[in-house]
Amino acid sequence: MEKYILKIKLLSDTIFSGGESIVSISDIDELYDEYKIPYYKGKSIKGNIRESADLIIENQKIFNEEKSKSNKEIARILFGKKFDYSDKNKESYRDDQTQGILKFENASLEEDLRENLKYLVDKNIITKEEVINSLTDIRYATKIDRHTGTAQKGSLRSMRVLNRDIIFTSNIYCERKLTEDELGLLLCAVKTTRHLGTLRSRGKGNVECTLMTQNGDLSEKDIEKLVQKAVG
Repeated sequence: MEKYILKIKLLSDTIFSGGESIVSISDIDELYDEYKIPYYKGKSIKGNIRESADLIIENQKIFNEEKSKSNKEIARILFGKKFDYSDKNKESYRDDQTQGILKFENASLEEDLRENLKYLVDKNIITKEEVINSLTDIRYATKIDRHTGTAQKGSLRSMRVLNRDIIFTSNIYCERKLTEDELGLLLCAVKTTRHLGTLRSRGKGNVECTLMTQNGDLSEKDIEKLVQKAVG
């Protein structure tokens, strides 16, 4: 089993919400585990990175159609596919872990930090509320009435956001070693994934993503070579 490590650095306030209704002081809350350590679903990350791969492939059609076709087949291998049987020419991906050869774990804090926080909670040195409050903040937003220029009545909403500069990691598993072409496209897709989570169109979820091998044998030069090959 091959393992690749995805690092996600938060460059802005970020909301990793799965749409669940969580009793909280905020209208939009973060996903978090039993220790109130935040995480982001692996299938959501997989879907976001697949979207980046699709964008690369679509843009390649302009200057290198053959490379675009080749990368489309690679994307199918990596992420899987699902046909829309109402239109035989239409194809859409399904964001889950049953498709493709890549399996994404949920992203959370780096392992050492996560285990230390669990230890402190188990020993009653800190509380679970202190864990989540140390990593997040509450932001407020309202809608403005364009006619009066004042806040619309009842429009005030609160949201819990992850603080910038926090680093999340997710392990990506594959039953075999990726080929150079497969790894190259994955590296490109990871590098161009710059927004994750909820309210991305409103300035939330700016991120920097980095992919590493388990033994760290990829140099900057190797990465550049693989990326250039994938881009064509």
